[in-house]
Amino acid sequence: YAKKIPLISYISMHAYSPNKDTKFLVAFDAKSEGLYLVEAEKSKNSIKYLSEPSLFSLNEASGLIDKYEIVISPHADVIKNKFETYKNKFEYQELDPLRLLDSTNQKYIEKKFEDYSSFDLLYLRGPKIVE
Repeated sequence: YAKKIPLISYISMHAYSPNKDTKFLVAFDAKSEGLYLVEAEKSKNSIKYLSEPSLFSLNEASGLIDKYEIVISPHADVIKNKFETYKNKFEYQELDPLRLLDSTNQKYIEKKFEDYSSFDLLYLRGPKIVE
């Protein structure tokens, strides 16, 4: 605290990206609650996030998955069994620590960090639920 080291937040779902330029989804298994999804687009090694992470029921997620060519997930094997129609869209991927490093470094360069008085720790809070 005394050294005023900035706190840089990140969204772990932003640590995943496809190997090619395309629009894609990142999916995390929310167990019986459905899926956490983030919509994104990769173009020329840059990623633009089209949505915030949100919790979707399986039925709602199905409608969104239908619109994308690729769904990247560290839980691909579990999730694809819930979506027989879209099994071939799921791609397993582990978290890319370099992607997180790039993301947080860019936030630092752009001075998009928090000071201690305004930092809002969201760990273990419920996500925005899509209804």
